[in-house]
Amino acid sequence: MSQALKNLDKFIEKESNLKSIDFLENLSSLIKDVESINHKKSFMDFLFDKENEKNIQRLISFSFIRILSNNNYNHLDSCKHQVLKIIQLALPDLCHQLKISDKTETFEKESILTDFLRKSEKEFDENLVFTGNISDLNGFQQSFRRLAYNTKKNPILIEFTEDLLNKSQIDKIFTRIDEYLDSSEELKYEQYTTLNIFLNSILQQASELGTKYSINYILNSFTNIKEVIDNDIERSPFFLPAKLEIFKTEKKYPLLKGISNKINIGISNKGKGYAQNVRLGILDYNKSDILFPKTEQLIGTINFKDIIIEFDYEVINTTSSIILELELTWESNIEKNNRFSDFIELQSQIANINWEEIKGKEPYNLEPVDSDAELIGRDSILQKLRNMQNLPLGSSFIFGQRRVGKTSIVKTLLNTNKENNFLIQYIEAGDWNDAHDTHSSMNNLGIKICKKIRKFNSKFSSVPIPEFNGSLNKLSDFLEDIEGIDDKFKFLLVLDEFDRIPRDLYERGEIGQSFVLTLRSISNRPQFGFILVGGEKLEYILTNWMEFNKFTPIRVDYFSKERDWDDFKKLIRKPVENILEVSDSAINFIYEETAGNPYFTKKICMELFTNMISNRDIHVTENEIKIATVNARNSANIGATDFSHFWEDGIKGKIEKEEEISIKRRKILIIIAKIILFQQKLTKQNIIDKGLEFALKSSDIEKELSDFVTRKIINFQNDEYSFVVNFFKDWLINGGTEKIASTFEQEEKMLLSQQLEEKLRIKTEEINSLQINSKVYKGMAVTTTAIRNWLNQFEDIHEQRIIFKLLQNFKLYTEEEIREKLKKLFEGVQRYSKRRNLIRVINANELKRSDFIVSYLDSSPAKGASFYTKLFANENKIYAGNVCTPELIQKKISENPTLKGLIIIDDFIGTGNTIIENFKNYFDSDLCRLLNDKKIFVIVGVITGFLESKELVENALKELDLEGEVMILDILNNNDRCFDPNLKIFDNSVELRNAKTICFQKGEYLEPKAPLGYSDSQTLIAFPQNCPNNTLPIFWKRTDSWVPLFQRN
Repeated sequence: MSQALKNLDKFIEKESNLKSIDFLENLSSLIKDVESINHKKSFMDFLFDKENEKNIQRLISFSFIRILSNNNYNHLDSCKHQVLKIIQLALPDLCHQLKISDKTETFEKESILTDFLRKSEKEFDENLVFTGNISDLNGFQQSFRRLAYNTKKNPILIEFTEDLLNKSQIDKIFTRIDEYLDSSEELKYEQYTTLNIFLNSILQQASELGTKYSINYILNSFTNIKEVIDNDIERSPFFLPAKLEIFKTEKKYPLLKGISNKINIGISNKGKGYAQNVRLGILDYNKSDILFPKTEQLIGTINFKDIIIEFDYEVINTTSSIILELELTWESNIEKNNRFSDFIELQSQIANINWEEIKGKEPYNLEPVDSDAELIGRDSILQKLRNMQNLPLGSSFIFGQRRVGKTSIVKTLLNTNKENNFLIQYIEAGDWNDAHDTHSSMNNLGIKICKKIRKFNSKFSSVPIPEFNGSLNKLSDFLEDIEGIDDKFKFLLVLDEFDRIPRDLYERGEIGQSFVLTLRSISNRPQFGFILVGGEKLEYILTNWMEFNKFTPIRVDYFSKERDWDDFKKLIRKPVENILEVSDSAINFIYEETAGNPYFTKKICMELFTNMISNRDIHVTENEIKIATVNARNSANIGATDFSHFWEDGIKGKIEKEEEISIKRRKILIIIAKIILFQQKLTKQNIIDKGLEFALKSSDIEKELSDFVTRKIINFQNDEYSFVVNFFKDWLINGGTEKIASTFEQEEKMLLSQQLEEKLRIKTEEINSLQINSKVYKGMAVTTTAIRNWLNQFEDIHEQRIIFKLLQNFKLYTEEEIREKLKKLFEGVQRYSKRRNLIRVINANELKRSDFIVSYLDSSPAKGASFYTKLFANENKIYAGNVCTPELIQKKISENPTLKGLIIIDDFIGTGNTIIENFKNYFDSDLCRLLNDKKIFVIVGVITGFLESKELVENALKELDLEGEVMILDILNNNDRCFDPNLKIFDNSVELRNAKTICFQKGEYLEPKAPLGYSDSQTLIAFPQNCPNNTLPIFWKRTDSWVPLFQRN
């Protein structure tokens, strides 16, 4: 048809010197060619035949309108009345729109129609011609769609562009343009490649068609678009040269006989562009010492970031090093064949390690230490405390976040005291605190102190322990007696967990006043002093009393990179001295994770030590630390209690408010985690907006956020919040929120759970809005109840919400959609036939078509393809007798001498392997020879499938020496796999990973060989009669314990 329409279009546009009768005869002949008509009517009878099919009448009428408007108009003078009559008959909607009726004068009709065409073409020029730059593409899309899809304004355009302005095709092109424009630099070339396929396809179609309108408004416009896109991509790193090099990492390897491990090879890009199809291969190595099961890896695309590639190895004989010959190959759009090779030598670790001896060691201890040798990085604080031990004895308070080493400092001070006449007594709150009676608590404390002093020196044993009677003031008398015996004796009392003593003792009131005055009175004596130790709240407690203004405040904080870097390195390296070698890059990574927090640093190092000993590996690099960090974060040994001081400590005010504030803080942390997971900015307003869902007031949120910043839990910079300790952030977003939720009191926990569940719960109206709802599968409607029951098989409501997103993107074709697709498919078949100049001869008594055979290649007709072959024949008026099973194709072809084509129908094509295999099974040499001898083409018509399979199947046709084409109506590419990040089904990478894990685990149980669909297709597609096995098995596989939505036959 393309060539015939092109000839007609050229004839209409070119000024003709023919006589009018010859002009009309030629016009008639050309229109017959377009419609593949072969009969002997006169040109006048044909052109003005009111019994012509509607599509023929429309083509004739629009041809006349164009002729009336150009230099050939005079050829219609002799039959103008008939011309205008046939236009009115064929184009009633247009004539109604233009207000042309039987009452309209002939000259008026002509004027209106020519004016219509002139205005239409002017509007086409203004809206369908692209001459801008890349920034103009969005505006052009809108104007193009607005006009191209408006059948009232562009009927003549559609007539002379065939199916080029098909909405589905144009939408796909513009969608790909949008995806290209929105894509990151890393994904841009991939999007460009896909877009190019669509652009080249429509440009080829427009060029082959070659009509005035296809050239002006499709070929020229989309050529300009392609040029703009090409110019843009040529500035991209994909069109600049890459220069790859291999580098040796800092890692040393365990090269002992029997060891299995991985080596790391680094690749860097010193060029200005990206490298594609990168491969790294090990060309040569000493095979007597070491074995590499796999010696080549396809890496794909490399940008400007250094990457590390791992190769598994097994040591056959212990060796001190291995030398590898390595080769890198890659491509770019400038040069296809690029190569870099090099030799690298990998060093062995120390070999003489007694693994059995160190297996049981636990070098990293979370308990407080009590010696100079073990205490790391607190020398300045310890020295400050020692300087205060001279007379007069000084008093101080040590505060800071919990688990930063405060207790270790005072215990080391205690154990390193060498003065004979100096007693340092350490007492924890739990040693004297009576939860029910404050007076008893003071009695307990006073007695403990007196007993300790009496035991310290026999000369003090005669001093009686006073009756405290619920007050500590008698301690002053006791110490006065001690001073009277030995005025050189010094006593320093360390009260740890001071912020956890009974609140009556430090809150204003009679009891608190008495207690505080006693402490001040004692501390004023030169021989006696105190060290009060506590968390963040301690500073607030003590600064509320002027009586403590002589106490020196000492804050213990995280290890600072600027001040404590050497000590931080020692904290990690010293415990494993002579066991592990820890690189600087590994220590840097730990610091980035923990911000120098010693507790979390040790938590990671504990996991690290276990991993290293298990792998018999003593050299720690960043890679090993990353693994240990993930293990520590996900370990059963770490939970909400490890982080609870972030929300429990530093709360000021009455005890009744502490739990209330703690709840608010925990809720805010949960909110922050959710915002991070949704990849939204961590702004104050976003947090406040989300807080409304948790019944939090904006003023409360602002206050607690301010406290978090003051307490150095989070940072605030450039209007955004971030966590100080990344290890805490990663724990939060990887299951920590659930662990925090479990810390609420039962009533609050239930309320929070209800709030979260209510938000996550899938509502009936959401199910009702699904594209699949109420559609028909195997004769039965997909009901709200059926969808709800299917979702309820996922027990966890979080899982249901994630899986619901797959349902929202599931495509269930209706029979009506299938019928429309099969009509479109046959239009494509007809175009293919006309491109081969195959003329259809219509017999007078022929009501349906007999020039095509329709079949399928499924071994099981129940799979659906046999149903679609019958539907295809019915929709496209092909004789039912021309529909056959694959076994009868050869017989049918032999019996029919007028056949032009064989059409194979399939609903879905994934990899193409199944249909290729079926071709080989059914198309033997005799059938292939018969098809060639009769010059019968083969069309594989597919409703939807992956574009990559089209080429594979067409190559298989060529191998069988068959002429044909694969036509896929709804084209899929790799980005259409449901777990491809570019598809954007899920809100963030964590949600995507969770969804994939859920589906893989269920799928592994349901269909172990293909848990995510046959050939890992990951599709979300079903048809009215069946569901492809390329779709996720959770949707189609039935077992005793699983009921699918779309059960396969």
